[in-house]
Amino acid sequence: MAILSGHVLPIKDPLAVDLLPADEKGPSLALRSAEAAQRIWFDPASGRARAAEWTGGANPARVVFADGATDSAPAGVTLTTPDGKLQVVVKYRAPRINVGFDAELLKLAVPERVRIQDFR
Repeated sequence: MAILSGHVLPIKDPLAVDLLPADEKGPSLALRSAEAAQRIWFDPASGRARAAEWTGGANPARVVFADGATDSAPAGVTLTTPDGKLQVVVKYRAPRINVGFDAELLKLAVPERVRIQDFR
């Protein structure tokens, strides 16, 4: 959910964090843990993530956030793997963040003849 909303969670228990100079995506933070590394590019004015890359772990990937119409919501998200075998592109029609949520949207009417299996 964090990535879909334009947020990047830093890796757990980083051993080192470096502020890197700006490149074509802007300034970035490089985080390193015992198992993996992460780099997060950000907008220095807003602090919002522009892109992120995870390397060295079980699932290396890169995510890029498309600039949105507003400062708070990305217009889309592109997730790719370094080997190019997977690319996921999500585009939002009217992105908005922190505008409230109608609990009615979560109601689900299950037909009587449906058997529910609990996999917990």
